[in-house]
Amino acid sequence: NKPSDVVGFLEPVYRGLEKEAFLTILLTARNAAMGVDLVLLGCLNSSLVHPREVFRLPLIMATASIIFSHNHPSQDPSVSAEDMELTKRLVEVGKTIGIEVVDHIVYGNLERYVSFKEKGLL
Repeated sequence: NKPSDVVGFLEPVYRGLEKEAFLTILLTARNAAMGVDLVLLGCLNSSLVHPREVFRLPLIMATASIIFSHNHPSQDPSVSAEDMELTKRLVEVGKTIGIEVVDHIVYGNLERYVSFKEKGLL
């Protein structure tokens, strides 16, 4: 229902993770979680995400919408230019294939995160 719910849901995945990970939460038409896809586990401070990997499972599962999330192992959830560009690209791909992007959450820790939706960046 809200970004803090998503952060609480994903916190066990991110807790103690020293590498950047990019996840998608697959949602039904009623925004119920169908599953979580670990799209990429990167290196210490970056990951190379491509739309074909991001949307592979959502297409197979006939997902209505998705939420993106990735962590910053530094625990600083500040949005980078790369985060902005990637999100813009993925939102456009989602529009093209009919899968709505609901949010992109950058996770620093349980108390420090950025929701693109809350910040008006989506």
